[in-house]
Amino acid sequence: MIFNFYNIRKYNFIDSTMEEAKRRIQLGIAATGDLICSNYQTLGRGRQGNSWFSATGNLHVSLILQTYNNDQYNQLALLSGTSVVESLKYGLSSNSIKLKWPNDIFFYDLKVGGILVEELHSVTSHKKKWSIIGIGINIDHNPEIAAPSAYLNAKSMFDINYQKLLFKWLDILLNKYKMHKLKSENTKMINNCN
Repeated sequence: MIFNFYNIRKYNFIDSTMEEAKRRIQLGIAATGDLICSNYQTLGRGRQGNSWFSATGNLHVSLILQTYNNDQYNQLALLSGTSVVESLKYGLSSNSIKLKWPNDIFFYDLKVGGILVEELHSVTSHKKKWSIIGIGINIDHNPEIAAPSAYLNAKSMFDINYQKLLFKWLDILLNKYKMHKLKSENTKMINNCN
């Protein structure tokens, strides 16, 4: 899998970055590294179809990656969450960011974001699988929901810039993926030698 971030698609508003990613895959125009960003989503969602508050000033993004097997998909789910947490820790200079498996991001005991990873088969080729990594981070606004939530710029003494956060996440994810892939290949080589 080669990451190629030349295809950044930025929208002022959209129904959902995840839905746009799915449309691109279904139309056969998706490429690994396509990044769908939007200032505002009208139908943002989390796991199990839960709606996701998507105000302007927050981070709403979906990344499209071609995957070839279930192992890659499972790796991406794990690496996506840990990469988001690491990028937030870097931006906040704080160890108060935690990942509640499988997809909730907390700052202390307040929910500040979520991750959604979905797999889709290509309509043009059943051999092609795609993974979509969706991320929503409350940077400037938080929803009024039953669970305690917050937005980062209210709780942090640092001003979080969503573009810096986004590119830090992509950088960490790529490096983690490369390291994980290298470890997997080394393990396979060792097992083949035994």
